[in-house]
Amino acid sequence: MKKIIFLTLSALLTLTMTAQFDRNQMPEPGPAREIQLGKYNTFKLKNGLTVIVVEDNKLPRVTMNLLVNRDAIFEGDKAGYVEIAGELMRRGTTNRPKEILDEEIDFMGANVSTSSTSINASGLSKYAETLMEIMADIAINPAFPESDFESIMLNSRSGVESEKDDPGSIMRRMRYAVMYGLDHPYGESMTEETLDNVTLADCKAYYETYFRPNISYLAVVGNVRTKDVKKWARKYFRNWKRGDVPQMSFPAPPLPEALSVAFSNRSASVQSQIVIGNTIDLKPGHPDVVRMRVANQILGGGSQGRLFQNLREDKAYTYGSYSSYNTDKLIGSFTASADVRNDVTDSAVTQILGEIERMRTEPVDAKTLQDVKNYLSGTFGMSLERPQTLARFALDIERYGLPKDYYSNYLKSLNDVTPEDVLQAAKTYMRPENGFVFVVGKDSEVGDNLRAFGEVRYFDQQGNPTERPSVAIPAGITAQSLIEKYLNTVGIANVGKMKDLSMEMKAELPQGQGTLNIVIKKKAGKEANMFMQELGMMGMTIQRQSFDGKRGQMVMQGQKQEIEGAELASMMIEAEFFPEASYAAAGYELSISGADRINGEVVYIVEVKKPDGTIISEYYNAESGLKIRSEQTMDTPQGEMTQATNFADYREVEGFMIPHRMIQNIGGMDIKMDATAIRVNSGVAASEFSAK
Repeated sequence: MKKIIFLTLSALLTLTMTAQFDRNQMPEPGPAREIQLGKYNTFKLKNGLTVIVVEDNKLPRVTMNLLVNRDAIFEGDKAGYVEIAGELMRRGTTNRPKEILDEEIDFMGANVSTSSTSINASGLSKYAETLMEIMADIAINPAFPESDFESIMLNSRSGVESEKDDPGSIMRRMRYAVMYGLDHPYGESMTEETLDNVTLADCKAYYETYFRPNISYLAVVGNVRTKDVKKWARKYFRNWKRGDVPQMSFPAPPLPEALSVAFSNRSASVQSQIVIGNTIDLKPGHPDVVRMRVANQILGGGSQGRLFQNLREDKAYTYGSYSSYNTDKLIGSFTASADVRNDVTDSAVTQILGEIERMRTEPVDAKTLQDVKNYLSGTFGMSLERPQTLARFALDIERYGLPKDYYSNYLKSLNDVTPEDVLQAAKTYMRPENGFVFVVGKDSEVGDNLRAFGEVRYFDQQGNPTERPSVAIPAGITAQSLIEKYLNTVGIANVGKMKDLSMEMKAELPQGQGTLNIVIKKKAGKEANMFMQELGMMGMTIQRQSFDGKRGQMVMQGQKQEIEGAELASMMIEAEFFPEASYAAAGYELSISGADRINGEVVYIVEVKKPDGTIISEYYNAESGLKIRSEQTMDTPQGEMTQATNFADYREVEGFMIPHRMIQNIGGMDIKMDATAIRVNSGVAASEFSAK
């Protein structure tokens, strides 16, 4: 299948500021400005529900957030039931079946969502009382319908299945399992096995145990009056019964004595996901929170951070590298991350560790520190323009018992941070010597080089310890025998009956960029087969490649280009109904380069070398013989990049096995292309392959 090329355009805005001052000497920073936080009101109902109200009449809207402030829960062999219970609460109440609930919410143009610890609603303020009544109904009278439970369970199983080969999901499961431990609430994950143990009774028991007003907070923000909110809250939440809620405590996960590598093999990866991190004991409101925020911003808080400047701007290893940390009353974490090409994985790890060590050993210079303080002061000031910020501040003060002036003094605390404070925060919380290098990637290409950083331990897709992948190639298996098995499986014996083939596919582009339509057609010719591929969006053709048996052409953005030489020779092979059958005649050299496991199944890797030196790696399933993957390394403006295409969902069409799903990795993003129509011998006209 011809490669699909996406062009991404980016714009750079440069702001230039001038001023009259001595450029050889940094001006002294002024005193921290006074923070004038808006006013908020708080009161408590008899059942213990704490209500926070932020009045804001700028817009006729209101937002309500109900938070259940429970401790972390270890779900064990039923991991997932808490999340399912939270989702199930939105599926109707004893007073309102889901259909009625949805109808009422849609009529108001509102949004209502639930989770295991929250109910959230937003809409026009003229419907504020109705929204609160609906929230209270969900909180007090959830129906937990069995039919919806089964539907959510089905979706959950589908989600777990789809995450099996997703590198981000694999990284999350492994990192949490290794960093916190599988016996810790932060370390466990939902699996197919744990879902098999979840019952509707488990979900009801969770709600009945933890959804209690005496550990909950209701924040109301918007064009409302406190006296009205108080009247509504008393009216609609008064029947919510308080109760004793179990308090949980868990020991802090032990810190490793030395840096080690946790690796999850994903043979399909053309790049490595890297996360370096360690757990931290940093509670909300601790004085070090502000110091750590400054330190993290310097290291990897954005495009001006040292990680970004090093790994992207200087080394061109990645599109971005960042760091982050989180405070938590139980246990938090610090991480630094990047997604990089396979061939620079170990180099990227070295650079990230080097930047962390630099934070821990070299005091930050005064200018950098002041620039970061200015940036953080500015973002803090901008956040104050949103009334939701004030509600969050009030909620933090109530939940964590912070001083009432904690956020009023934020800028003063920020202004007081010194280079020594940053250095000490980095030493205390950025601790790779007591942490891990996590990598999800292709072991055969990157695994050995990671041994330089410590012991390498292997984990499966669920975060369970496993052995290093190793697959032997049985005697008698050759590259040619694998090609022949594949061709026999897909129906090469019937290829003489195929006169034409047409495929229509759709792909949803990431980040809501739209739907890509792909049309591929082939037709048998007297001397050579014909080929055509079109890419379109919004009814417009954005790229077209064609080969009429003699002449090749590409049209892109109105520009025509003749295809000649090696590219034309490749297009002639691509025009074959099964190009693999023409490898030998075209002078392609075939060899077995290895064996591996993908999604638990053994695959053999055939290296295909074209006459022009281009090398393609093709992966064939050992049992079925089907091709499941193709990889090719290309030169790009960002350097060498491997483009991979996965083939899945093979189905029989007129006696031929044809993949109905292709997943192509473009710039680190997976583009899923699903067939909407595949036709054999439908009478495709030769004119469709002519040059435009």
